[in-house]
Amino acid sequence: MASISMTTADPAGAAVEMQTVPTLSQHGADKSEQAAATQRQELRSSETSVQSDAVVTLQRWNSPPINRYRTAATFWSFLVVGMNDGSYGLETYYNVNYTVVSLIFLSPFVGYAVASAVNNLAHVHYGQRGVALLAPMCHFIPYLVFSFHPPYPVMVALYVLVGMGNGLADAAWCSFIGQMANSHEMSGILQACYAFGATIAPLIATALSAEGQPGWYAFFYVMTAASAVESMALLATFWTQTGAVYLAENPSDSGGKSGRTRQALKNKMTWIFAFFVFGYCGAEGEFRSIFPQALRPLFYGIEIPNPSETLIVALGGWIVVFMQRMRNASSVVGGAVATGYWGGMTFGRLFLSLLTIRLGEFWAMFLYLGVTIVLELVFWLVPNLVVSAVAAALIGVAMGPMYPVAVVLITKVMPRSLHVGTIGFAAAFGGSGGAILPFAVGAIAQAKGVQTLQPIVLAICVVLGCLWMLLPRRPKESKESGSEDSGTTGLILADRLSEFGNQKILVLEAGPDPSVVAMHEAPGAVEFIGGTAIDWNFYTEPQQGLGGRKLAYHRGRGLGGSSILNGLYYGRGSANVYDHWVELGNPGWGWEDVYPAFIKGTRFNAPNNGTGYNQKYQTWDPTAYSDGPLEIGFQGFVPPSSVAFIEACEAVDIPIVQDLNNGKNVGVKQGTATLTSKYRRSSAYDYYKVASNRPNVQILHNAPVQQITFSRNSNGTPVASGVVFIDHSRGRHHTVAASKEVIVTLGTFQSPQILMVSGIGPKATLDAFDIEPVVINENVGQHMMDHNVYSISATVVPEASTHHLMFNTTAVQASQDEYYSTGKGVYTAPGGITNGFQELSNEQLEAIGAGAVIEAGFTNRSTVEFLFESFFYPNSPGPTYEPLADGSYISVTVSSMVALSKGNITIQSSGMADAPIINPNYYTHPADRAIAVNAFRDARKILAHAAFTNLTVGPDNGEVAPGVANIASDDDDAIFEYIKATTLPNWHASGTNRMLPLEDGGVVDPRLRVYGVQGLRVIDSSIMPTVPDVNIAGPDLKQRVYRTIQNLPLPKESKRCSPDMEANGLSTSHALEIAVTVKEPDNRTLKYYATLPVILFISPRIPIDADENLFHLESPAIENNLPTSYSGLDVPPMYGAHLDDKILDGLTVQPQIGT
Repeated sequence: MASISMTTADPAGAAVEMQTVPTLSQHGADKSEQAAATQRQELRSSETSVQSDAVVTLQRWNSPPINRYRTAATFWSFLVVGMNDGSYGLETYYNVNYTVVSLIFLSPFVGYAVASAVNNLAHVHYGQRGVALLAPMCHFIPYLVFSFHPPYPVMVALYVLVGMGNGLADAAWCSFIGQMANSHEMSGILQACYAFGATIAPLIATALSAEGQPGWYAFFYVMTAASAVESMALLATFWTQTGAVYLAENPSDSGGKSGRTRQALKNKMTWIFAFFVFGYCGAEGEFRSIFPQALRPLFYGIEIPNPSETLIVALGGWIVVFMQRMRNASSVVGGAVATGYWGGMTFGRLFLSLLTIRLGEFWAMFLYLGVTIVLELVFWLVPNLVVSAVAAALIGVAMGPMYPVAVVLITKVMPRSLHVGTIGFAAAFGGSGGAILPFAVGAIAQAKGVQTLQPIVLAICVVLGCLWMLLPRRPKESKESGSEDSGTTGLILADRLSEFGNQKILVLEAGPDPSVVAMHEAPGAVEFIGGTAIDWNFYTEPQQGLGGRKLAYHRGRGLGGSSILNGLYYGRGSANVYDHWVELGNPGWGWEDVYPAFIKGTRFNAPNNGTGYNQKYQTWDPTAYSDGPLEIGFQGFVPPSSVAFIEACEAVDIPIVQDLNNGKNVGVKQGTATLTSKYRRSSAYDYYKVASNRPNVQILHNAPVQQITFSRNSNGTPVASGVVFIDHSRGRHHTVAASKEVIVTLGTFQSPQILMVSGIGPKATLDAFDIEPVVINENVGQHMMDHNVYSISATVVPEASTHHLMFNTTAVQASQDEYYSTGKGVYTAPGGITNGFQELSNEQLEAIGAGAVIEAGFTNRSTVEFLFESFFYPNSPGPTYEPLADGSYISVTVSSMVALSKGNITIQSSGMADAPIINPNYYTHPADRAIAVNAFRDARKILAHAAFTNLTVGPDNGEVAPGVANIASDDDDAIFEYIKATTLPNWHASGTNRMLPLEDGGVVDPRLRVYGVQGLRVIDSSIMPTVPDVNIAGPDLKQRVYRTIQNLPLPKESKRCSPDMEANGLSTSHALEIAVTVKEPDNRTLKYYATLPVILFISPRIPIDADENLFHLESPAIENNLPTSYSGLDVPPMYGAHLDDKILDGLTVQPQIGT
């Protein structure tokens, strides 16, 4: 897939090739702005450890699908929490005075305090599952006891447990909702559920306490049932959210499980937020005692016995008293006005979130506070009953969104690992304000008169405004945009921005929609889609190491890149691969850095009990996956020969393992694949399909990028300024400006090609095609690495093979009919998804003449991959055998995971219209020959294992290619000649723009910035320092990129400049500005401004293999003083493998500073 994009959006695709994306760069602000920004930054630096974990995937209420039910469960939980204080009639039943009764409204705050102490422990040890169990039980048990009207001291004691449940739910579900996309809307609904519960509970309690009704305790029949539903709903939906999942999603900066509460309490923002909530809860309204009494007259015509004895001073509780005493209203009218206040609060929380998004949290809060103050003055100073009633309702509307706005802000500016601790503490500390302030102010009002209430409430609002100014400021979420690309990251961007309805997204894709080859979604059709309209159909140069053979090289062309035509195998590789990258000079790319992203980005589908199902080998480690967007699972059809292969691998010391995706890629099991029980999964499906259903997203196919353009800054340094692309649908070229940065994600072949045709590359190459040099870098296009394969094949009984799908038209059609009608059968499985990974010891490597592998550092990982194919592979005649059309075959395919031969990529013209010259140089290193020959003998040992005895047909374990009679196992030369004649690419090319120090052969630094220029990055498999020991096309689909983009604050304001082009009715605008902060390894917190160019550009031709990132970190003040150990921004490799997981480690989304 190749495409160009223009906007900031978000779906992902599998194999990304190239695009321009928004960047981070220091923005020049005037001195006053800088001074204010510096002051705020100093506050943040001293207050918070920056979110090293900020780069995470933002989920939605409906994505993953289970979130629909989780969100509904949390809404119900908050409804139960809101209904908590609806009891009525306790004074009469227990014959106690109001002060004693008030204890049941104070004791829950003891429980809140306990909850704040145990919240983090519950999460890190038991995850959200633990809270889903504990919080409802803290409700259910007391409510059940209350139903039997126990002694009053028991009620007071058990209300502590209720408060604990409330505190656990408050912290957990506010954090859960606050971390979502569209968090303002969702948090508004969550808090509205609380307000609605607080509104209806007194009505229910009063009704059930009326004369002729069961009594006050009947209310707890309702609450017992409600909490039982809460328990079942939360447990059912959060059962998979264990402590391990929580730690993976919310890693601590300190890397441990302990100390999170302590970290939160040491953070000044926690205390500012807590004092804000303290004041807000005190002013918001305590109807816990007066509300039932105030509303009872509405239904039963009974007057409040003595309103002065139930004086509650807050914007909720004082309304009835004030209306009775200062407006001479009846208790009926006073209760109605109070109802209007709570109804207004519910309305505000439900419907003002869009206004908050438009204004940004900072200014929205001041607007709500300002409106509250004005309306409070009207309520106070205008002696009119109707005016007071309307003002009270509107005060509720204005105050409603304040708490959810504050919670959302705190989840955006605090590290994820501190969300639960911060919110839990603030709920306990702030909630006490709802108890302390009303009583304290009530005492003043009772002594000095109720007319003193309004000045006190106004003062509280002013204090809230002052506290709000101390909290960090975050940019508003913009709804102005331009267009986007169809690669993995481009699709991520399109998804992200298109969430906002008036954001126009244009996706520019060099290839067609994959649906032009409909069978690409069927796993069993893998062998039929190469060479179609969704394949770039590249060819290598004649290979010296293969006797001059020229090989086809498949690459995906269309939305989703190579994930739309690869073999579906999903793998991550060994931990040592990534740790070795760090040793080569790339901090921040180690296994511990990327593994959490692998976990977060995937979800495992339970095995489907189809033909050939064998649970013994269909195992997986549940801690290695979560509920991310990419679906991983087992093939629906497993031939008996596949099971036999797993057992036969013991012949070459390959153990059967539980999972290969947890850092040890050595062993064998049923292979994992990117599929559901029926369909292929690619980035085009998992990300773009979400955004494409939105009316504000359009896609332009057949729009290849041709060149990167450059300008020069005042120092003469080249700066990437934009791209040129062709709109084939209109037959026109367009030049699009990138206001800050161009990110190339064209993949191993076309990323170096676009650099060279744009003037960055070896001098001889640029001179040969008369290309004006921008930067001479002899490393561009060099050091290509790849895995290759060859096979030995055997005849088997028909039921052990799927070879008939290759040649027998009748069988193919029958399989297709079964697949499309029932979703079952042979077509649900690719032919070769079960792989065994063998590790050779150093002694073994030395013994076979491959000691150079040890010197290269390629140890503690798999050495050879044995792939099982349930057909004759490759599907073509070989030097010793031609497969029969009606034959039944299997193949054991061999691939070295430690190949040392290095190839190169160059250009054959000065433009992108001609394919790049691809030269892998297979088998030009003697160690590669030694490993290939040794693996040939091991492949024969696998076929000779007893597990195949009843499946193979004929002599020599059924082997027909090459055949024991043709090539003896001790004839190394003959073996190697066969290997040379049958070797094919394994489609895992990488390393042509390596991430290394410049002097060691690098093209990009660890932040993926191209050496010698500004504003240009490469983010794809070409930057891999070494190729991982796995099928790197098994896409983790750029989760690191996805998380980064999802957490980016969208622009504070959109600045629309004159459009540079128009396509499909959409004009590109110029720049959108944001700001973020970054934590350096030395714990410095640095501030960066970012401009999101409206043109995020992607690939000219090949499928996008990797994502773009949006960050260009520059600061005139510190650009020469950045620590060399900064882990930087890491990005994905190949069309979906692993690099995607480590983007911008240490990047934290913090409030916007300046403009």
